[in-house]
This record gives sequence, structure tokens and C-alpha cells, in this order.
Amino acid sequence: MNVEKTPYNPLGITKEELLQIRHRIFRSLTHPFTPEESLRQYSNTIDNIIRKAFQLAQTQIVVPSICLMAVGGYGRAELAPYSDIDLLLLHSSIRHEELSPLIERLLYPLWNLGLEVSCSSRSISECLQLARSDLKVKTSLIDGRYLDGAYELFRNFNDLFFKKDSP
Repeated sequence: MNVEKTPYNPLGITKEELLQIRHRIFRSLTHPFTPEESLRQYSNTIDNIIRKAFQLAQTQIVVPSICLMAVGGYGRAELAPYSDIDLLLLHSSIRHEELSPLIERLLYPLWNLGLEVSCSSRSISECLQLARSDLKVKTSLIDGRYLDGAYELFRNFNDLFFKKDSP
């Protein structure tokens, strides 16, 4: 089936094409993939779309030292067809006002595809502090997975977060 693309499609995929991919992956959870493999395959598909959106946003809004992470169930790479997608923009210490334009450029194309995406932005110290006081945040961060950006931030966060005496 040939789906006509909209005139301006920065991510190279339409809402209809994403629905077709989703349908193809989950059409039969027993063939050719197990349910776990289907969740992982869909998660990988969404990873690629989100990475592209993040990279495009970064070409328009320059924010140094920022890392994009998948958190929660999406962080476990177990994304069900209509699950929400939780993202974290991890930064060294950037004011939130400076991140707003980047977040908008990241999220709007994803929302236009019909994805239910939420995105928080926090420094490493904010993540650690929140994890100490909020079990839901801590659990979400345990499943955190690197997607794109400054890998050094991700590694530093993981080193501190998973330290024996950490949150």
C-alpha cells in the first residue's frame, strides 16, 4: 500500500505509515515474533524515530551537553503498541528556559505522529535528589536507557545512581 507523504515531513514517516508498522509488528504475537520480541521490535522502531526527532531538534536549537534517555517501561525496551513514551533530557546544569525550545522541537513532530510522549528535563543532581524522595521516579530511572546525545552524561549519571550508597 502506497501512502502519500505530507509535503513537510521532517521525520520521514507519516502517522499512517507508523500505524501500518505497528499493525504489522503486532498483527500476530506468535508469528513471526514472540510477544517479547514484538515489544522490543516496536521499541526499536520508536527509538529510531525519536533519535531522528532529537537530532533534527539539535540542528535547530543548540544545547551543549545534553543526553536523551528512555525511562520507565520504554526504558526497558518493552513498548506496547499504544503505551506512553517517557523521555528524560539529562543535562549538566542548563536552565529550563533554555531547554524549552529544544523540547518543543523534539516533541511536536512525535505528537503529530500520534505518539503519546512526555519529556522531563533534569540535571544529574536533580535526578538523584528526586530518586531519593520519590519511589516512582527512582523506579523509572532504574530502567533508564541511553538514546542519543552526550553519552558521558549518561555514564556519569549511571555511575552515581547505581553506586552502592546512592538513592
